Amino acid sequence: MMSVAHIGSPDIARVLGVWLRESGHTLVDAVDPDDLTTMVTHSGVGMIVISEESPRNLVTVLRRRGVTVGIVVLGHGMGDQTVADILAAGADDHMLIHGMGTRRAEFLARLGAVQRRSVGLASQVVELGNLRMNADSMRAVVGGWQVPLSPTEFRVLWTLVSRSGRVASQQQLGEAIWRMGEEKEEKGISVQICKVRKKLRMAECTARIETVWGCGWRAVAD
Repeated sequence: MMSVAHIGSPDIARVLGVWLRESGHTLVDAVDPDDLTTMVTHSGVGMIVISEESPRNLVTVLRRRGVTVGIVVLGHGMGDQTVADILAAGADDHMLIHGMGTRRAEFLARLGAVQRRSVGLASQVVELGNLRMNADSMRAVVGGWQVPLSPTEFRVLWTLVSRSGRVASQQQLGEAIWRMGEEKEEKGISVQICKVRKKLRMAECTARIETVWGCGWRAVAD
């Protein structure tokens, strides 16, 4: 059984409550970011669903506070907040609200997929050279100094470092960066890797990202 916290539309909350109860889960309503943070920290909430009309800022606040559980955003037709913006802010998945009343199976499947990915990152620490990464706190530290990685950049570096020198393909990194609902383009991946490389150099990190031409990328230490 999983406890899911929801913030946003009361109508959506009623639908989700029925679906989750039928599947053996529970739904709790939150009123603001403080409420959500408390639920995750003290009440064992394992997933957050957001159905607010402007979710990007809320997602950003939660990730900056160290909330690492899965976040699923239910969108309204986002306006200037595109799916890419929301995923880059730290959401794990996005699903349109339109026609949602008939999409119970899809919603539960997406929730399950996000939960499996979150479990895969839970309670793990990896090290390479003088770099230490903690998946619980989404922190990357070099010599006691935190490398200021965005959630997307953290996923890129975590994916590479946790593979212990094995090459990660374009597809594997695309899944780590964009998660679900976005086209996985090599250019976008290359931009993220460039940003991570720059931050590692600034931190005088002995771990670095190496390009393996025609195959992908891997993390190595000098």
